[in-house]
Amino acid sequence: ETSAYSYELQCLLDEAINLHDKYKKTYNSRHMREMVSNILSSMAPISVRPSGGVYFVPKKYEGKLKDLIALINELGNSEGYRIPVVSTAESKDMVRKKLKDHIKSAINEAAEYLKSNEKINTTIANTKLDLLKQVRLDYEEYKLVLNDELEDMEGALELVR
Repeated sequence: ETSAYSYELQCLLDEAINLHDKYKKTYNSRHMREMVSNILSSMAPISVRPSGGVYFVPKKYEGKLKDLIALINELGNSEGYRIPVVSTAESKDMVRKKLKDHIKSAINEAAEYLKSNEKINTTIANTKLDLLKQVRLDYEEYKLVLNDELEDMEGALELVR
């Protein structure tokens, strides 16, 4: 049983309970992981570990990241943490290297698909193109974050273009 201070709040509370009951039967853990991944992807993450799980996210997304971490921690059997990165030459070098790896990985993935003997599948090709577009947007984001010379990546970015 629930109660609220006003009729309007009670209506909202009842709606939230009804939606919860409806969707808890509809969405499974795969859906939730996909949702979390999509939210994280919207924050220009750069994987710090090759296997994933640890990401660098620009400070501009601090509020959105805080909300995502709160959501992850509410899901049960899940945990997420925000660990600020101190702006040092070493941390900038790490981000620069991981960004370069991110760009190279996207280029290699698209190139391997194009070099394969498979008939080009429009859906897969569009997915690869979307990845390259996202890499380009991520690069622009990190160019601002690093506020440094990233000339060594300009050549790789030309391949993306």
